[in-house]
Amino acid sequence: MELSERQKAIYEFIRDYDHRYGLTPQTIEIQKHFGYRANSTVHHHLKALQKKGYIDLLHKQKRSIVLCSRPWARATFQKLGIVPAGQMVEVFETYEEVVLPDCLLKRPQDTFTLEVRGESMIDAGIQSGDLVFIERRPTARNGQIVVATYEGQMTLKRFFREKDHIRLQPENRAMEAIRIYGELEIVGVMVGLLRSTDA
Repeated sequence: MELSERQKAIYEFIRDYDHRYGLTPQTIEIQKHFGYRANSTVHHHLKALQKKGYIDLLHKQKRSIVLCSRPWARATFQKLGIVPAGQMVEVFETYEEVVLPDCLLKRPQDTFTLEVRGESMIDAGIQSGDLVFIERRPTARNGQIVVATYEGQMTLKRFFREKDHIRLQPENRAMEAIRIYGELEIVGVMVGLLRSTDA
């Protein structure tokens, strides 16, 4: 989609800033560069760039602008089932698709989604009904949130490798950790989340 002259100028400023410094500018930096009196003017232009597929905006982050590598490109993510955020249980498979801007994730081709069921990760901001984006990886670092399976059952937890076992730690103070002394399979690592409006 075509940009207005001002939208084009702001997009080029963001792109050049990112190329020069390795990160995108804050909205206050855009405001100062273009001499706007109000930061709301910057947000207006950024929303237009987001709608046209040139950038995406992250919530509650100081540097909230993400450049799309291919403006207006979209990626299709397979929704492969439901992941329990609680005790390990069998997976319920579904086959749906979620279409989003491909700039949201670094490796969209290796990423799929699962719907969360349960309350064990609420202190990490993951609610029942949310979609989590999982990048396929066979290993994880301590502290990462993973989807893991053990003896045919699956769960979403924070991963910790300890001396003689693996601890799958919930993010809910009312729940106990799951300790695995056998062979655990890591399906993938959580790299994103889409909030359910029904949750």
